[in-house]
Amino acid sequence: MVSTRVLSGPTVGELAPSWRLALDAQNKATKTLEAYLASLDQFVRFLSSKGMPQQVAHVRRGHIEAYIAHVLSVAKPSMASVRYRALQQFFKWALK
Repeated sequence: MVSTRVLSGPTVGELAPSWRLALDAQNKATKTLEAYLASLDQFVRFLSSKGMPQQVAHVRRGHIEAYIAHVLSVAKPSMASVRYRALQQFFKWALK
């Protein structure tokens, strides 16, 4: 029997440790690393709290837009920009 989980692929949270290794290998600055990982963690928690899909293959533009809108409702636009850029880098990496 084939697991549904295998067919749906890894979750964003499951890929976080591998992404961290990739960021370390790229010699990212400590502050950049912290910001990227915090952004990804917050995104995972947001998806979970809203009942949105967490598998990388099922995350859509609308899910990210909802997250950024949420960040804008509770933080400065500069923080939303940091969160967006971090997710942008994560999904570029995940697609490779």
